[in-house]
Amino acid sequence: MSINKLLIMISIIMAYIFIIFIPYAWTGIFASIPLYRLRLKLAGGAGFLIGISTISIYVIYPNQKLMDLSNIIGNAIGIPGIILLIIYPLFYAIIMMLSALLFSEVKK
Repeated sequence: MSINKLLIMISIIMAYIFIIFIPYAWTGIFASIPLYRLRLKLAGGAGFLIGISTISIYVIYPNQKLMDLSNIIGNAIGIPGIILLIIYPLFYAIIMMLSALLFSEVKK
């Protein structure tokens, strides 16, 4: 197995662990750290795809808890909870992509 595939798998595992236990989008920064050894374009693409794939967590997470959490956060920031459910994976993907690009660039 190549080192690139291993780093991507580690990043996927970290992203899902963070999503399950700490449901905040900024945890994408930590989940993208293993992607620092990848080339710049590969790091950005992998970070975005891993981040957007976190939408699959909605299948695992209990629906009622998910709606309650989205309504609480949505009320705090002034948007409906259902819209928050739609845009959360996009925010997570953008944060992971930008963090992976930053870490990949810092490595040089």
